[in-house]
Amino acid sequence: MLGSSKQLKVACAILWMVLLLFGFSGLTMATETPTTPGYLQYQEPAKAAAGSTMGTLAYVFSLIVLFIGVIALAYLTSRFLAAKMGGIGQSAGSSIHMTLALGPNRNIHLVEMAGRFFVVGATEQSIQLLFEIDSPEQIEAIRSSAKTNQPSFEAALGSQILALKQIRERFPTVFSPPGSSSRNDENEKR
Repeated sequence: MLGSSKQLKVACAILWMVLLLFGFSGLTMATETPTTPGYLQYQEPAKAAAGSTMGTLAYVFSLIVLFIGVIALAYLTSRFLAAKMGGIGQSAGSSIHMTLALGPNRNIHLVEMAGRFFVVGATEQSIQLLFEIDSPEQIEAIRSSAKTNQPSFEAALGSQILALKQIRERFPTVFSPPGSSSRNDENEKR
């Protein structure tokens, strides 16, 4: 795991350098340096100089490369953080089933380690074992509630889409396409 973390950091650093190189080269090619007369000398107003086609293409290309690079870095960062955070919450034979927040940086956790269940209190300074759950009935109840409490992706997506539809119904003038208000008025008259 340690080697992959270093490889990820090196890959991110190289990607940033490439992005900066393309970004600056595109910007410098797209801008033309005007020639300036001497200090306080009058100069006729010049027509707006159009950028060269090559400079414009380089600028657009650099923007596309920068956009793709930012997306790639966001993806790599999310994978890196998911690996770090996923290792904290669950690993082989261990998981945190429930957490009760008591205040800032004060929690009670129901933790499973090697098939045994513990209730621990955690603060910034310490983690303390409160008690162990030995009862097979309670252990089975915890495992069954953990299976039923995890919502499916479809259910979560469906609830979010329903919430968006309700917002759209509340504010129809904001979320309707232009010109559809006259159609809505005609439909209401019928």
